[in-house]
Amino acid sequence: MSYKSLYVRLLFLALLIFGGSMLLHYIQTGDVYIGHLIVSVLACVLLIFRRTTSSHEQA
Repeated sequence: MSYKSLYVRLLFLALLIFGGSMLLHYIQTGDVYIGHLIVSVLACVLLIFRRTTSSHEQA
């Protein structure tokens, strides 16, 4: 496992935890932070990035 893939997994895990805390906050208060939207976009971009890099590694 390279350092890059390890870094990406750690970043993804951090995004997941942050997104989860945002979701809990939304359930409790009914507020939607702009940060929640940013986290969702970042998570989608990261997923797409992971798929493209993994397909390049297989080729």
